[in-house]
Amino acid sequence: VHLDLRDAAAVGAAYDLVARRCGPRVVVQPDLRDQATGTEVALGLIADPVVGQIALVARGGSRIEELRSRVLGLAPLDPATISGMLARWERLTGAAAPAGLAGALIALDRVVHDLGDQLAALDVNPLVVVGDSLIAVDALVQPRTKG
Repeated sequence: VHLDLRDAAAVGAAYDLVARRCGPRVVVQPDLRDQATGTEVALGLIADPVVGQIALVARGGSRIEELRSRVLGLAPLDPATISGMLARWERLTGAAAPAGLAGALIALDRVVHDLGDQLAALDVNPLVVVGDSLIAVDALVQPRTKG
């Protein structure tokens, strides 16, 4: 991780260093410290062999361990399911759901639909929501293994 890259030359030098160590697939993201403070949430999905794909929305970042903020829903995530998940999240956390969170759940459902049986699990934490903007700070995608 390289921080405080102030110009294109600094970004290029950091890219060269990381690419030499890890390969050419590098992600460059904005420095969130310079942005308006957003709400950190976590989105997740696990493919259960018995019940199917289960989606999760919870407080994100270091607050992911707060069990009382976790809400589950079965995919596919239709508008009624998403509305119910957000209403439950608001009741559990005592906070209004960020405006962009419904859109994030819709996007999660698209991933579930597009990848189907290829996906074992997906974890986005934190996902920073600033108004209608979403910034995935970290994500892990686990493909389903054959066999």
